[in-house]
Amino acid sequence: MFGMRKGQGATEYLVLLAVVLVIALVSIALLGFFPGLTTDAKVNQSITYWKGASPIAITAASITPAGTLNVVIQNNAPDSISALTMRVTNANGSTTIVTVTPTSTALGPGASTTAATAAAAAPTCVIGSVVTFTTVNFTYSTSSFAGLTQVGSRDLIVRCS
Repeated sequence: MFGMRKGQGATEYLVLLAVVLVIALVSIALLGFFPGLTTDAKVNQSITYWKGASPIAITAASITPAGTLNVVIQNNAPDSISALTMRVTNANGSTTIVTVTPTSTALGPGASTTAATAAAAAPTCVIGSVVTFTTVNFTYSTSSFAGLTQVGSRDLIVRCS
């Protein structure tokens, strides 16, 4: 009677171990093999950072398949800004300078403007993919100071649409 049940403990252990391993493999597959989930998180983090940036924020950004970069820029400073330019560099190291507003036009506090450029730094893309700009800098002037610079501390990650 006891001889027939000798290996039951070891068999139960192996079955439980197999179930735990299968659950672990499924979890790893769900977390690691769906890159769209991590890309969406990175895009959302980028949007959150740039919307809250100060004194100049990027409230919306997109890129077309032909490489046209579209940005909506908002002045979060208490002063008007003018002579605003934006310098973007993509992951390949290509840099483009985007003149956002003409020198004679000031962007008032809280005001926003749209800039679009066929940026050399903006590579062609496939709809739905993302393009990462590793460097985003703004140069601008206020009524008190000229040649001020804002350097972004996060990448600008833009979805191709």
